Amino acid sequence: MHLASGPGDQSPASEAPDLSVLVVDDEPMLAEELADGLREEGFVVATANSAIHALAALRADPRIAVLVSDIRMPGGTGLSLAAEVLGKEPEASARSVILITGHGSMDQAVEAMRHGVSDFLTKPFSLEDAVRAVRAAMQRTRARRAAAADRAAADIRLQRAEATHIELSNRLTEALGRLQAARPSLPPEVDETENRLRLLAHELRTPLVPVIGFAELLEGGHAKTPQDARSYGHHLREAGERMLETVDKLLTWERLRGDQRRPAETVDAHGLLAEAASRTRRLAEAQGVRVALGPLAGPDLRVEVEVEVIAAALAGLLDNAIRATPDHGTVELGAEQAGNRVRLVVRDRGPGISPEILADPGRPFAVQGPSLSRKRDGLGLGLAIARLAAERHGGRLSLRARPEGGVEAALDLPSA
Repeated sequence: MHLASGPGDQSPASEAPDLSVLVVDDEPMLAEELADGLREEGFVVATANSAIHALAALRADPRIAVLVSDIRMPGGTGLSLAAEVLGKEPEASARSVILITGHGSMDQAVEAMRHGVSDFLTKPFSLEDAVRAVRAAMQRTRARRAAAADRAAADIRLQRAEATHIELSNRLTEALGRLQAARPSLPPEVDETENRLRLLAHELRTPLVPVIGFAELLEGGHAKTPQDARSYGHHLREAGERMLETVDKLLTWERLRGDQRRPAETVDAHGLLAEAASRTRRLAEAQGVRVALGPLAGPDLRVEVEVEVIAAALAGLLDNAIRATPDHGTVELGAEQAGNRVRLVVRDRGPGISPEILADPGRPFAVQGPSLSRKRDGLGLGLAIARLAAERHGGRLSLRARPEGGVEAALDLPSA
């Protein structure tokens, strides 16, 4: 048994010298003849004259990617050698087997295919037949090894992203532990600050895991097809939109707490509701929820408001309602005259809302407990923004539990 390469290794048809071929035949002259022909085509080729020697070579050299073996040899058949090779190799070191026979039968073919043999060469065969079979087998093996390497690299990157997630979580837990230890000496408002920090950290940290993971996959060139790239991009966009939504809510809430105001405009109530529906259309489609914009209860329902402020408040109420509504459910939007006020109403059929939130609607960073099985956590700023927006215009936010289930949220605003 020996490994040799001929001048043909530099041929343009070379399959690259990182992977090689092993030719096995109990007649050394035949093995060398085939090996020389393959070398002239650019393959790196070793030979072996028995199944025992072939197994030793395969175990010693993981670069051997294609085994070309006579089907009948003393000390072990080509079928038994194929079964040994193909039954134990992981995909990262996958190999292909081509069997040579001069008396092939249907039974042998079935047995060979059962073991995973990729091709047959029936004597007599030409060098062109052998080159064609070996080149196809080499390409299949290279593709399998590359796919296995991609999967392994993806697993590593996802593990790193998860490790980053765990590290961030541990650091937060450690910081909260120090705060807990110091609590006896701290003023009562620290409890509220701690809860706000915990919520904010959760909302910002959760989408960071897919952002880091899928960004690393793209950076590492693991999007092998346009479909992969679109899938990774979709997950990145979703995570980015969630982070942007969190930041936008924080900025809106902080801005409404200040004194800076924008010019008020007299607008149609129906237009405000339509704008809120437009802002949450993608969420509603993703959640499988229909948003029904009902008729106005009364002529010419108009309000004088800071349009962006009220539109953001309504979108926040609608966002909450969509997330609380079961799949294929409906959220209702409507407007009605109530004395000298206009009521902008959002109704859902969700699991309801806690008595604490009903008693004090709009308290910032107040969130539902896990027992209510909300579809997604949040900062608890949607109602807080709606309350500040209503009070900014001399109105109020009201919540009530619906007898048939769900919640009705309303902004009561002065008529224009």
